[in-house]
Amino acid sequence: MNNICLDLAQRHVAEYTNESDRLMREHGAAMKCRDCEEFLQQGINAFKWLRQADDFLREADAAGVEAYTAELRETFDLLYKKWLEPLAFAEQWIQENVKGGYAPDNLAEFSQICEEAREFVETREWRHLSRVARGKLSAQEDW
Repeated sequence: MNNICLDLAQRHVAEYTNESDRLMREHGAAMKCRDCEEFLQQGINAFKWLRQADDFLREADAAGVEAYTAELRETFDLLYKKWLEPLAFAEQWIQENVKGGYAPDNLAEFSQICEEAREFVETREWRHLSRVARGKLSAQEDW
């Protein structure tokens, strides 16, 4: 009878420690997801600030308050490109979390902003190249 009591006690202790190990693994994965979520939120916030600043200065230009100069446009172009730099890291981290069964709560918003940022940079680059080409063409024209 002593062996049965001991066996039951050992089984309960084993279940308890196994549960503790499982919970710690799950907690670690959940915390990694939370860290990823916080990083994505930083990116979301940074992009929103960038867009608001760009829009504000363009509106100031339209209102005649302050010129939106080529230098200012170049600065914003660089900031948008810089914002895109950590995307490979972020996307890898997201995939690791999703593979582990955890998806950041702000993943949809971050994905939408990433797409918007990529399109924005591509459009701005296209516009810049278009301006350069027009400048070259007009310089070649005989007046």
